[in-house]
Amino acid sequence: MKKGKNIFIDPVTNEPYQSIYVFCHDISRSDDCMRKYLDYLALPFIFDKDLLVRLIRDIVDYFVIESKRLLATNPSNNSAAYNHLNWAYRLYDQYRVMEQDSLKKRIQRSQ
Repeated sequence: MKKGKNIFIDPVTNEPYQSIYVFCHDISRSDDCMRKYLDYLALPFIFDKDLLVRLIRDIVDYFVIESKRLLATNPSNNSAAYNHLNWAYRLYDQYRVMEQDSLKKRIQRSQ
């Protein structure tokens, strides 16, 4: 990990990435490999829906942060900022729909 320390740095902000995603369908097959990196990574996602939900949330956060950065560095660039916010809204709305469908299914199963 020391050799590749710059791999996890955002080239635009020069800040470390907040999320690194690992998906393991069968974690028992990757157990030894994962132990080496537990200090650097969060626990892997073992359900694809959990990963999808996390990705959507983080992408929405990215679009909001990027739109604020665009406005702060160049206020006349409001069309680009608006475009980022529009995508953030669309993704968040889709996330909300997914969660509602999931909640309906859980309620139906419990009845």
